[in-house]
Amino acid sequence: MVLMLLNYLYFKGTWEQKFPKDATYQQTFRVTEKHSVRVPMMQNKGSFMAAADHQLQCDVLQLPYVGNVSMLVAVPRKLSGMRALEQDISATVVNRWISNMTNRTRVVHIPQI
Repeated sequence: MVLMLLNYLYFKGTWEQKFPKDATYQQTFRVTEKHSVRVPMMQNKGSFMAAADHQLQCDVLQLPYVGNVSMLVAVPRKLSGMRALEQDISATVVNRWISNMTNRTRVVHIPQI
Protein backbone atom coordinates (compact mmCIF):
# COMPACT_ATOMS: atom_id res chain seq x y z
CA MET A 1 0.00 0.00 0.00
CA VAL A 2 2.79 2.43 0.83
CA LEU A 3 4.45 1.74 -2.51
CA MET A 4 1.22 2.46 -4.34
CA LEU A 5 0.77 5.77 -2.51
CA LEU A 6 4.34 6.81 -3.23
CA ASN A 7 3.86 6.00 -6.91
CA TYR A 8 0.78 8.19 -6.97
CA LEU A 9 2.77 11.18 -5.74
CA TYR A 10 4.68 11.11 -9.02
CA PHE A 11 1.73 10.31 -11.27
CA LYS A 12 -0.60 13.16 -12.20
CA GLY A 13 -3.27 11.22 -14.06
CA THR A 14 -6.90 12.08 -14.77
CA TRP A 15 -9.59 9.83 -13.34
CA GLU A 16 -11.61 8.03 -16.01
CA GLN A 17 -14.66 8.54 -13.78
CA LYS A 18 -14.07 11.89 -12.09
CA PHE A 19 -14.89 12.33 -8.42
CA PRO A 20 -17.35 15.25 -8.15
CA LYS A 21 -15.86 18.05 -6.02
CA ASP A 22 -19.23 18.75 -4.42
CA ALA A 23 -19.32 15.16 -3.11
CA THR A 24 -16.15 15.65 -1.01
CA TYR A 25 -16.77 15.59 2.75
CA GLN A 26 -14.83 15.38 6.04
CA GLN A 27 -14.59 12.04 7.83
CA THR A 28 -12.48 10.36 10.48
CA PHE A 29 -9.84 8.07 8.96
CA ARG A 30 -8.11 5.47 11.12
CA VAL A 31 -4.37 5.53 10.53
CA THR A 32 -3.57 2.93 13.20
CA GLU A 33 -5.60 1.10 15.79
CA LYS A 34 -5.05 4.00 18.20
CA HIS A 35 -4.71 7.02 15.92
CA SER A 36 -7.36 8.71 13.76
CA VAL A 37 -7.34 11.92 11.72
CA ARG A 38 -10.02 13.98 9.97
CA VAL A 39 -9.50 13.96 6.21
CA PRO A 40 -11.42 15.06 3.12
CA MET A 41 -13.03 12.02 1.52
CA MET A 42 -13.88 11.80 -2.17
CA GLN A 43 -17.04 9.97 -3.18
CA ASN A 44 -18.20 8.65 -6.52
CA LYS A 45 -20.86 6.27 -7.76
CA GLY A 46 -20.17 4.33 -10.92
CA SER A 47 -19.15 1.03 -12.47
CA PHE A 48 -15.90 -0.16 -10.92
CA MET A 49 -14.00 -3.44 -10.96
CA ALA A 50 -13.48 -5.02 -7.53
CA ALA A 51 -12.67 -8.32 -5.85
CA ALA A 52 -12.67 -9.88 -2.40
CA ASP A 53 -9.57 -11.77 -1.25
CA HIS A 54 -10.64 -14.22 1.44
CA GLN A 55 -7.07 -15.48 2.00
CA LEU A 56 -5.67 -12.02 2.78
CA GLN A 57 -8.94 -10.79 4.30
CA CYS A 58 -9.11 -7.68 2.14
CA ASP A 59 -11.19 -6.03 -0.56
CA VAL A 60 -9.60 -4.65 -3.72
CA LEU A 61 -10.88 -1.88 -5.97
CA GLN A 62 -9.57 -0.82 -9.38
CA LEU A 63 -9.74 2.92 -10.07
CA PRO A 64 -9.08 3.62 -13.76
CA TYR A 65 -7.28 6.66 -15.15
CA VAL A 66 -7.52 8.00 -18.68
CA GLY A 67 -5.05 6.19 -20.94
CA ASN A 68 -5.40 2.52 -19.93
CA VAL A 69 -3.76 3.03 -16.51
CA SER A 70 -5.35 2.20 -13.18
CA MET A 71 -4.70 2.19 -9.45
CA LEU A 72 -5.48 -0.81 -7.27
CA VAL A 73 -6.61 -0.01 -3.74
CA ALA A 74 -6.42 -2.91 -1.26
CA VAL A 75 -8.27 -2.41 2.03
CA PRO A 76 -7.91 -4.95 4.83
CA ARG A 77 -11.18 -5.91 6.51
CA LYS A 78 -9.51 -5.36 9.90
CA LEU A 79 -7.13 -2.50 10.58
CA SER A 80 -4.72 -4.96 12.17
CA GLY A 81 -4.56 -6.78 8.80
CA MET A 82 -2.57 -4.05 7.03
CA ARG A 83 0.80 -5.41 8.14
CA ALA A 84 0.01 -8.92 6.85
CA LEU A 85 -1.29 -7.48 3.59
CA GLU A 86 1.92 -5.50 3.09
CA GLN A 87 4.04 -8.60 3.76
CA ASP A 88 2.06 -10.98 1.55
CA ILE A 89 1.39 -8.84 -1.53
CA SER A 90 3.14 -10.12 -4.65
CA ALA A 91 2.71 -10.18 -8.42
CA THR A 92 0.88 -13.50 -8.03
CA VAL A 93 -1.54 -11.97 -5.53
CA VAL A 94 -2.19 -8.94 -7.76
CA ASN A 95 -2.81 -11.22 -10.76
CA ARG A 96 -5.27 -13.25 -8.65
CA TRP A 97 -7.10 -10.05 -7.67
CA ILE A 98 -7.37 -8.90 -11.27
CA SER A 99 -8.62 -12.27 -12.53
CA ASN A 100 -11.31 -12.38 -9.80
CA MET A 101 -12.63 -8.84 -10.33
CA THR A 102 -16.24 -8.18 -11.23
CA ASN A 103 -17.70 -4.99 -12.66
CA ARG A 104 -20.79 -3.51 -11.10
CA THR A 105 -22.17 -0.24 -9.77
CA ARG A 106 -20.49 0.75 -6.51
CA VAL A 107 -20.22 3.81 -4.30
CA VAL A 108 -16.53 4.52 -3.67
CA HIS A 109 -15.21 6.54 -0.72
CA ILE A 110 -11.46 7.22 -0.56
CA PRO A 111 -9.28 9.86 1.08
CA GLN A 112 -8.67 12.81 -1.23
CA ILE A 113 -5.36 12.45 -3.03
